[in-house]
Amino acid sequence: MKSGKSFSLLIILFWGINLFSQRPLLYDTLSINSKTKLIGRYPHFDKDKTYEKWNFIIEDSSIIRTMVKTFVPEEEIKNLIENTDFRITIVENFKEIALWIINPKTKSVQTGGHTYRFNFDLFTKLCFKYPFKYKFIKKEFNSLNEYLIFLEEQKKNINFLFNYPPQFRYEGIFEIEFPKNEIYDSPKAISDILMPLIEQIVKKDEYAINYILDKRNLKNIIDKRNLKNNSKYIMTILGSKEIYKRLKVKNFKNRNWKKTSEIGTFFYRNN
Repeated sequence: MKSGKSFSLLIILFWGINLFSQRPLLYDTLSINSKTKLIGRYPHFDKDKTYEKWNFIIEDSSIIRTMVKTFVPEEEIKNLIENTDFRITIVENFKEIALWIINPKTKSVQTGGHTYRFNFDLFTKLCFKYPFKYKFIKKEFNSLNEYLIFLEEQKKNINFLFNYPPQFRYEGIFEIEFPKNEIYDSPKAISDILMPLIEQIVKKDEYAINYILDKRNLKNIIDKRNLKNNSKYIMTILGSKEIYKRLKVKNFKNRNWKKTSEIGTFFYRNN
C-alpha cells in the first residue's frame, strides 16, 4: 500500500517538474556572471516611449539570478501582439543574448514564437530601485572592418551597453535594364532567366534579385499606361563583385556597381 502511494507521489512530482520545464525561462542562471546585465526597457522604435517609466537596469549578478528565477510565465495562450510593448533583456559582452517581449495590456509575454500569461507586476517596481534611461544611435558602415573598429571604440565608453550589428550579407549591388517585350514581360520572367545564370557563379543563397519601385521604374509604369513604347524593367542584383564581373546576359550590360552600406544600432546608458 505504501509503495502505491509512493508511486503516485512520484508521478505527481514528475508531472509538476515536467510542467515547469515546459515554461521557458528568461535565461539559464548558471550562465550569469559579473558582466551580465538585466535590462527592462521600452523598444527603441517606440517614439512615444510608452513604458519608459518602467525602465530598469540591474548589474549585480546575485540579484539578477534571483530576479530571473521569478520571471516564470504561466499557461500558454493564443499569440497576441500589442502595438506597444516592454522588453526584458539579458546583455553580455555588448550583445543582447536573451529577450522577452511583455504585453502589459493583456498581461502576457512573448518568447520563442509563443505567448504566455505573465504577471508583469513583478518588475514594474524595479524602476524605483534601479532607474534607467538610455539613448541609441544608428550608424552607417561601408564594410565589416569599419564596423569592428567603431565597435572596439565604443567598448571603451563606460556608458555603452550593446549593439545590433550590421549584417553585411551582400558585398554590393548593381543593375541590369531590360526592355519590356514578349521575352522580358515581367520582373518574374526576368528573374527566372537570371537565376540559373547567376547560380553558375555563386550558390543560391549568396545573391538576391529585386525589382524596386523607385522613380525610374515608376516612370516606366506610367509610360506604359500612356501607351509609350519605351517601357523597361530595371532589375537590381545584390551579391558579390564576382557576380558583377562574370554575369553575362546577351545584349545587356551590368552597370552601376556599388558596395553596400549597412546600419548598426548602438545603445548607451543615459542616466
